[in-house]
Amino acid sequence: GQEDLHRLVGLLGGTEVGAPDLALIEEIVTRAARSGLDVSCRLEGDRDGVAARTAHIAFRVVQESLTNALRHAPGAAVRVLVSGSARGLEVTVENGHPAQEGPGLSGTGRGLAGLRERVQELGGQLLAGPTPHGGWLVEATLPS
Repeated sequence: GQEDLHRLVGLLGGTEVGAPDLALIEEIVTRAARSGLDVSCRLEGDRDGVAARTAHIAFRVVQESLTNALRHAPGAAVRVLVSGSARGLEVTVENGHPAQEGPGLSGTGRGLAGLRERVQELGGQLLAGPTPHGGWLVEATLPS
């Protein structure tokens, strides 16, 4: 119900970032899954030596995307992919079509805009938009 949603959004928003580390992404995904979100996370490639700032922004991208998926597509499956290479880090979060019709929680939409600015400050880029299947996709490319 709505209380669960609110609680989960609060949990996602309130995750304390200690050492900015990609392991935090797995942590937040695990917590969200335990709370009933249909979410999976894959980490691929070479993720050693990712700068703390980059890891932190990657974490924020996942956090913001999960929150948006909960708000706007309750019940939809969410897939998180973090892929590292010599060039940098790619973070992709895609959610499917909302499983339930009905009002989600409204958000300001400021989250993604603020995030895009932070990604661009790092020299990266953030793309977000609808998928052909009625879902939503966020892709961040972060330099290492």
